[in-house]
This record gives sequence, C-alpha cells and structure tokens, in this order.
Amino acid sequence: MKLFRDVLRRAGQGFLPLALALVLSAPLLTAQDWVGVDEREISTPKKVKDKPVLVSITVVPNKLDRNKINDIKLKISFQDEGRNLQGGTLELQICDQSSSCVALDIDLMRKKYSRRKGKDKLKTSVFVGDTDWMEFKAWLRDAGGRLSKSKKFKVPVESADNGNGGNGPPWGTKLDERAIDFTLKDQEGRSVSLHDYDGSVILVDFSPQWCAPCQGEAAEAEQLYQLHKNSGFIILTVLFQDYMRGAIDTSECKAWADNYGITFPVLADINETVWRAFAESTAVPLNMIIDRNLVIRYKEIGYSDEIKEVIEAKIAELVAEAPEVVIDEK
Repeated sequence: MKLFRDVLRRAGQGFLPLALALVLSAPLLTAQDWVGVDEREISTPKKVKDKPVLVSITVVPNKLDRNKINDIKLKISFQDEGRNLQGGTLELQICDQSSSCVALDIDLMRKKYSRRKGKDKLKTSVFVGDTDWMEFKAWLRDAGGRLSKSKKFKVPVESADNGNGGNGPPWGTKLDERAIDFTLKDQEGRSVSLHDYDGSVILVDFSPQWCAPCQGEAAEAEQLYQLHKNSGFIILTVLFQDYMRGAIDTSECKAWADNYGITFPVLADINETVWRAFAESTAVPLNMIIDRNLVIRYKEIGYSDEIKEVIEAKIAELVAEAPEVVIDEK
C-alpha cells in the first residue's frame, strides 16, 4: 500500500506541471466552441440575374371592338441575361370590367429569343364582350421556368358595327343570342368574317382534324351545302387543331377541303380563340346554326345519324323563312 502511494506521489510530481502548462498555453474556449458552431464564412445567396425582363408591351389597335373577337398584335421588348427565352412563353391574363378573365400563352420559338435583348410582334385574338375596357396582365416565362415581373395595362373598348344595331337579342355566344363576329383565314388565305354572311342561314361547325365524327361530318357537308346554297345558306367549318392536336394553319385547311371536296370556307382558328368563345365544353364537334338575323337558333355537340337529321331539318326550316324586309317610311 505504501509502495502504491509512493508511485502516485512521484507520478504526480511530474504530471501536474505538465498539465498546468498545457492548460495555460491553450486558447480560451468560447460558448460557440462547446456547442460545435461552424465558424466558416456563411455565403449570402446571390441575386439571380438571368431572369427575363418584359421591358414593354403594347396592343395594336389601341382600341378594341365590343361584342366581337378582335385580332390583335402585341409589340414587346425584352431583356434576358440568361439568353434562354427561346422555348419559353409570353403569358397573358385578360379581364373585362366584370372580372371575367381568360388566359393565353404564346410560344416564343424564334431564334431572336436566345439573345440578351430584342423586340417582336406577336399575333393573337381575344373575345371582347359588353365591357368598356379590357385589362391585360403580361409576363415572360423562360425555358427554365423563371418568370419576369408582370406588366398591367388597360385598352378601351368601343362599339362596333354589328349588323342589326341596337335592336334584337343581346350579342353573345349562347343559344338565342346574336352571334358575335369573328374573322379567320380560309383555305385560300382570304379573311372571312361571320358577319359577312348577315342575311344568310349559317351552319358553323367547330372541328379538330383528329376527331372521327368530325371527319364523317366533313364527308357529308358538301352535299348539304349544294342542296341549299342558292337559297341563302352557307357552311363555315372552323378547324382549331390538327391531327396531332397541335395548332392548325391554312395549309391544313386547304388539305381538309381538298380531301372532302369542300367548296365552302374552311377556317383556321390558329389560337383556338373562336372555339373557346363559343364552346361550352371540350366535346366535339360543335354544330351551331345561325338564322338570317345572326341569332343562334341551334347549338349541339356531336355528330350522328340522329343529329344529322335534326341539323338538316333545322336548316330547311330557317332557309324557308323569308328574310325581314325593312321599309323606310321617310
């Protein structure tokens, strides 16, 4: 026991000075040392500089027509340090004064959108109802999904010459309303407006090329047209998608007309604006019959033998109706 205590005493004589020296020579420990805080410099996230910028946007014309589908041009100026707007979109939210809104996306596919800055003119269409102004909210989305800040502006609306003036049912897109006007290019590249045929009975069929019932209707449409065309009757086919469900163009309208021997106008609804205005569901085809006063008298989805009989009977009934004769008593 004595020997053990002696060993400890001698060991302590050598260890104590060494331990004391180590403690005195060590840096003072802070509270952060004891909780294990990493004292390396914390980097602040850098501001993303490659977001697109919508510098300016204007609408041409600077006034829109009421109760009509208006063709418009959008003049835009942009900047993009990331150079990746090509493959992105110009996105629009368009609202009237009753807060009824529609969203439109325009693809930016031209090579100019791979530059740091540039200008362009883009075409689209918008339905304008009974409102005094339309509010546009626009922004850019680049190919990587990054968004620019939005820009908002209003375009005034004025009354258009819509045939029957202020008399008769309201203008609109539903049954028993007077059909709003629209203008599209036909298979020959000519501009055709619905109201060009004011005073005629009009069958408007909205069809995508991929729709089998639509193809069946197209094969029989020319025969119906030839039966009544000399009595003030016209058919307008509005194509709004191609066989691959993509955007339609006038060359595909020409191919459609040639394939089915069609001599009446086949119209290209490139942006599907007219289709969206009149459609009340996504089902196709949509057939709409308009009388001599531009009032929508029939509107039905689908095409079958039963629907064909109803369409033919309704057309025969409306064709037989004599057009109104207005006598000027002055």
